[in-house]
Amino acid sequence: MTEQEWHECSNPRLMVEYLRSRGTDRKLRLLGCACVRSVWSLTGEQVPTVIETVERFADSSATKAGLRRFQKELREARDRLDGEDARTRLMWGANWLTEVLATGKAFRSITAEMERLEGVFVFQNLDWQMIEHFVRDIFGNPFRPVVLDPRWRTSDVLGLARAIYEDKAFDRMPILADALMEAGCADEQILDHCRGDGPHVRGCWVVDLVLGKE
Repeated sequence: MTEQEWHECSNPRLMVEYLRSRGTDRKLRLLGCACVRSVWSLTGEQVPTVIETVERFADSSATKAGLRRFQKELREARDRLDGEDARTRLMWGANWLTEVLATGKAFRSITAEMERLEGVFVFQNLDWQMIEHFVRDIFGNPFRPVVLDPRWRTSDVLGLARAIYEDKAFDRMPILADALMEAGCADEQILDHCRGDGPHVRGCWVVDLVLGKE
């Protein structure tokens, strides 16, 4: 894939496949969590809190024992579902995706599930463009990696980035751009991303860059 093809690509599965050797398990797992939240939102139900376990696991703050309990909860929830209506199948798909994120290799799990969802009629109203945006938010432009000047990591910048990450307070991204500018940052990729429309999710490449996460 060339840089131009990357910019023009609208298929998130192809984008993730390109990132096979470039994306860490952590970022791929967080992408999967963002996908689960997007899929689950179509059911009209509250996103289950167990998804947060996978996010904590991505940051090494959840144990394998916690993930096993998480798997058990998902399986029990799935087994309680019945019927063949679209909503039920949608919920089952969200459960399944979350479970493979917790147990399998992140890259294989995400690409396999995206490929499966592409061919299932009930998922055709899934906002694939939103998932494409998730990929771009988490990985940025892999053809133009950005290096953060350590001098830009002021106490204000770090404090804002931590709060955004921990609280999912992505409405503060423009404020982060202002703080970075005050610290001397003039990088257009960074500032434009912070001030863009988003959406932003946990794993956003700018927030990760500030916090030194990979």
